[in-house]
Amino acid sequence: MSKVNDLKQENEIKIRECLYDGQIWTKNDLAYKTSLSLATTTNILQEMLKSHEI
Repeated sequence: MSKVNDLKQENEIKIRECLYDGQIWTKNDLAYKTSLSLATTTNILQEMLKSHEI
């Protein structure tokens, strides 16, 4: 797997952990808590919506 794919997978895991924790309810809070950019957070959330994960 490439480094880009590894990083993407790590970022997805960060977001999943925060979502499953149930303490974060906004995209801005999610980006802050995971230290990811708002754009990255948005992209990952959109992918999760497409796959019906969220």
